[in-house]
Order: sequence, then C-alpha cells, then structure tokens
Amino acid sequence: MQLRAKTPQTVVLVLAGGKGTRIAGKTGQLPKCLLPIGNGQHLLGRALEQLSAAQDWQVVVCCSEENHSLVSASRSGSLPNSVRYQVCQACPFGPLRALAEVVSSTDAAHYLLWLADLYFYGNPVPAIQRLSSRMIANGHLVVGDNVACRDGSGSGYVVASGDQVKEIYYRVPEAGTPGLALYRWSGLFLFDRFLARDLVAHRDDYTDKALETWPNEALKRGFVLAPFVSEPFVNVNTDSDYALIGTSPTAAHGN
Repeated sequence: MQLRAKTPQTVVLVLAGGKGTRIAGKTGQLPKCLLPIGNGQHLLGRALEQLSAAQDWQVVVCCSEENHSLVSASRSGSLPNSVRYQVCQACPFGPLRALAEVVSSTDAAHYLLWLADLYFYGNPVPAIQRLSSRMIANGHLVVGDNVACRDGSGSGYVVASGDQVKEIYYRVPEAGTPGLALYRWSGLFLFDRFLARDLVAHRDDYTDKALETWPNEALKRGFVLAPFVSEPFVNVNTDSDYALIGTSPTAAHGN
C-alpha cells in the first residue's frame, strides 16, 4: 500500500525573482537576494537560516528563469529540512501572479509569504510558528519597526483597529484617523488555505499589481486580517537600505 505524503502545516513562499533595478550598482550580475551582508552570508541565506528554526515547515524559493541557476546554487549555512527552488513562469507579471503560481502547486494548512530582500535583526520565525497554531484571523500581516525608514519614508503601512486590519497602503496615509493604529508592514504575510484559494481564484486580476492589492481586496470580500508585531527589519530596496545592513556583521544583530 502506498502511503500518502503528509500535508505540511506551513509552506513558506520566498519570493526571490526580483531584479533589484534600484540597487543595480551593488548587485552587478547577482540577483538582489544574493547581496552579501557580512560574515559570509547573503540576504537569502540569512532568511533560510532563520527559517531553519521551524524544522517542520516546507520552503519554496520562487525564482525567475534568469536567476534560478544562481539562486539554487547559492546554498550555504543551516537550511530548513525541505527547500525547493522553483522557476515561476509568472515572475514577469508581478509578485502576486508569482505567489499565486506557487500556491497553486502546493497544499498546506497555512502559508507564509516571505520576501527575499528582507533583513530581520532578530529571528521572527519562532513567534510566527507559535502564531500559526493559534491564528485568530484568515491572515496575519507581520509588522514591526522599519529601521531604514524611521522618518516615515518607504513603503508598507497597515492601518488597524485593535486586532482587525482595516487597510494596507503602499505609501504612508496622508492623515491619521482617531482610534486607528498605524504599523509598518515588513512584507511577511501568514495566511490560511482559504485565503490561498482566494488568491488563486483571482490571480488574473493581479497582473503587475503591488502586494498590497490582494490583501486589501480580500478584506472587501469578507476575509479577516490582523496585525502581528514582530522583529525590527529592513526591506532592502535602495543603496541607503543596503548601506545600513550591508557592512554590519550579521552576528551583531542575532539570528
């Protein structure tokens, strides 16, 4: 009798198909996710090392056709038990189309979107793993202190009332609303299989759309999202972002 493979509780979807055009002078021929950050590490390697804290998670690294060979050959340090490097044909059509492609090829109770250009000063994985066992919403947007943009610049804002997200913005909202909290979104998003099916069902609507588009429209369709405060982070989009963390010994910030 053939045994069926056990469905993983959580599949991590690492989006690593970006070209890094805003930081091309630093990357050269390297994909942005392979930027060195000290101690012999690069951004993606550090993320995978942090993800190794959750031994029962499966990890899919979503690559473009152009960077797949470089990214898949870049393994270093501690890795999760199960890492798969997948060419995403939808990468040219934006991050949401790429995300939907990987979601449609997997099955799990929960999914964790992880952007490969994120640098967390501490490891957010243990807390997110605990959260996945007691989710109070269809999805949790992982928020925290954006160290590179403490002056209010940069992107990724979550407006919430208590434990309920009301809206996600790419840029800072022009005016605050009394009674609502404003958080910085890291780009990490833990969501359940019902939200996963919603993304796949509407994927044709998300060509060349920003990440914020899908959770905002999911809210309008009746899904419940909540903020989850985690570790300080930098989303490495510009030369100044990279300068902040690129020459700092990784060990000084913890894993």
